Amino acid sequence: MNVTDLQVRDILQRPLFAGARLAAGSRGIGRPVGWVHVIEIVRNAPFVRPHDLILTTGLWLKQPVQDRLDYVRQLIVQEAAGLILELGTSIDEVAVEVLDLAEEHGFPVIVFDRPVRFSDITQDIHGLILGRRRASQDQADRFARRLQQLTLQHSDIAAVLRLLHADTGRQTVFYSLLEPDRHHPPLAAEPGQRELAGLELRELELAGRFGDGRAPLLLPLELGGQLLLRPVLGYGQLLAAVGLVVEDSEEAELRSPYLEAAASAAAALTLRTQFGREHEARRQDRLIPELMEGKARSEEQARSLAGLAAGGAGAALALLLELEADDGEDRGDRLEGAARDLPVLLRTLLRKHGLRGSLHAESASLTRLLLLADGGGFPAAEQRLLGGARRVLEDALRYAGEQLGGMRLRAAGGKARAALLDAPAAFREAGEALEIARRVPELGAAVFYHELGAYQLLQAIPDTQLLGGYVQDHLGPILQLEKEARRQLLETLDMYLKCFGSKHETARRLFIHRQTLYNRMERLTELIGDPFREPHKRIGLEMALMAYKLRSGAGPSAR
Repeated sequence: MNVTDLQVRDILQRPLFAGARLAAGSRGIGRPVGWVHVIEIVRNAPFVRPHDLILTTGLWLKQPVQDRLDYVRQLIVQEAAGLILELGTSIDEVAVEVLDLAEEHGFPVIVFDRPVRFSDITQDIHGLILGRRRASQDQADRFARRLQQLTLQHSDIAAVLRLLHADTGRQTVFYSLLEPDRHHPPLAAEPGQRELAGLELRELELAGRFGDGRAPLLLPLELGGQLLLRPVLGYGQLLAAVGLVVEDSEEAELRSPYLEAAASAAAALTLRTQFGREHEARRQDRLIPELMEGKARSEEQARSLAGLAAGGAGAALALLLELEADDGEDRGDRLEGAARDLPVLLRTLLRKHGLRGSLHAESASLTRLLLLADGGGFPAAEQRLLGGARRVLEDALRYAGEQLGGMRLRAAGGKARAALLDAPAAFREAGEALEIARRVPELGAAVFYHELGAYQLLQAIPDTQLLGGYVQDHLGPILQLEKEARRQLLETLDMYLKCFGSKHETARRLFIHRQTLYNRMERLTELIGDPFREPHKRIGLEMALMAYKLRSGAGPSAR
């Protein structure tokens, strides 16, 4: 039971209840009281919440026996705190069968033998409830202040759990995606505690149980009670959750301010730890510079630098991440701040997703990341790295979109390699992919070199005049049109080819009327012929459109 809940026994001690008697349900005087109100109708269930204390003049006692019993049964099922009956207004006595039912279920029935003012009772009890809630909030505020002082003196989450337990008297838990889980007091081998020890935070995250990641989560426990969890966030990512075992939703609501303060403290400690790790890692991590500068003379030396066992087989995946800031007076400051945070975010995400990697900040805007997987052979390691890289980049890009106003994050990956000494070639591929992503925004904010298809070939052509001539040969008549006409026809041609010549699908995806499409296609045919008449011409047009996007730095719709 919640230690600050008002109980039925407390109500009986109020001066207004000096003339009342407990007629039944003495076993239930420890029931918590959450609110008090009047209900006279027999079908009362829709209007009763758990812990409501019900006032009544007993009009329903004039109903048939079954209706009288139904009134009380509904209160019991709805977990009401108890029933207060007034004699002398509607009834002169309480039916024996009603008292017997209440006694059987330990449901308190308080009787006033003469009429009383219900308004005085409700005002008194409501004032008591609200006063206790204010006192509880004051206690939570004092806890938050003590917790703030604690985080200035300690860097261990265990200190937060100890203080949370001391103030609430409840079992505290800390589930982390970065560190081992913690519990205070330590969990025993009992069934209920094994359930707490076996909870998997990652499964809750993957199942979407935390929603937007900011709301608390209340989980029922098999042996009774509930687990109240509050997410611990850093850089917009779920990193951990701190929790309390509570009896019910009422206590969960009361304890929520304590848990919110504990989660904020845990987030501060977690990020402080991650910043410390990043500082130490930056000092020690020389793998990428050594590989890029050719100082690692052998694969075994490279594996030693990476902390991998000699003679193993795995894979490495090179990634480049680029920060870009909008123009403005504070552009440099914003870029510098984001550049400080990005390595910490990336190392945090690597730990969260169980990945191993080396990080090197090439400049304020460019960061190199080399993901490593060892064991299981190259094909399996390659798939692990690609899947992990996509998860890390998805989280990083979401953080950038939500938190870095006026900034953009772009990422690109080279092909996975079996040998660490091939990392420079992989980073060159990542650089090519990054350049393509800059020029062709429709490819998305994260691209991988092996998925770029013909863009690989077009980007590798050194003669820009040759590429420009190729574009003119295939698209020249369109490019000579006025800007708006050029934009519409290039956009239409591009979508028509992507839809494999389906006019219905092309019109649908362009959000234009079919007749508008027919008019544009007729104009395209006049200028360049039927794009689908000859396969080699269709392929040539597709390549020309890709080359145009690559050279112009934007898709057809943006020109």
